Amino acid sequence: MRVVSERRTPSDAARATVLLVDDEPMVRRAGQRLLEKLGYKVLLAEDGLAAVRTFAAKRGQIAAVMLDLIMPVMDGAETLARLKEIDPEVPVLLASGYSREEQADELIKKGADGFIQKPFDLKTLRSRMAELLR
Repeated sequence: MRVVSERRTPSDAARATVLLVDDEPMVRRAGQRLLEKLGYKVLLAEDGLAAVRTFAAKRGQIAAVMLDLIMPVMDGAETLARLKEIDPEVPVLLASGYSREEQADELIKKGADGFIQKPFDLKTLRSRMAELLR
C-alpha cells in the first residue's frame, strides 16, 4: 500500500520541506541557509543512514532530498536506493564537490532527478530546485 505524500510545488516553497544530506557540517549549514533563503524548510542529515531514518519518519512532509554523493556510513548510491524503496517518486538532487562523474550519471538512470556541483550559489540552487519540483 502506497502512502500519498503532501509534497509542495515550487510556487508553494514557503511550506515545502527539503531533506539536506551531507557529511560536512559547514556544507550542511551553508546549504540550509541557501534553501531557507529560497523559502524552504530544511531537515538535516549527516549521513545516508540518518537520511533514510529521517525520510522514513517524515516522508509525507518532505518535498525533495538533496543528497551528497560521497559520505561515510552510507554513500549516496545506497542512500538513493533506500530512499526510492520507501518512496519511488521522491525527487532527489545529487550534489558533489567533484565534477559530474560517471557515478552521478548512473544514479540519474536509477532514479535521481538531477545534479548540482558544489559549491553552488543561490541562483543555481533556485534553478535546480525549480527543475526538481516542477
